[in-house]
Amino acid sequence: MAGVEDDAYVRVDGQWLHSRMKLEIVFMAPYERGWLKVGPPDAKDG
Repeated sequence: MAGVEDDAYVRVDGQWLHSRMKLEIVFMAPYERGWLKVGPPDAKDG
């Protein structure tokens, strides 16, 4: 799996804590077959 992680943090009593975690998956392949045998993701119209 490959993706972009977008996190936000807040400082609480001197410690940095996650306030939000977001993952946008860009590409995923089954473990058994591996990413090489899956091929590239479909192109999106932009």
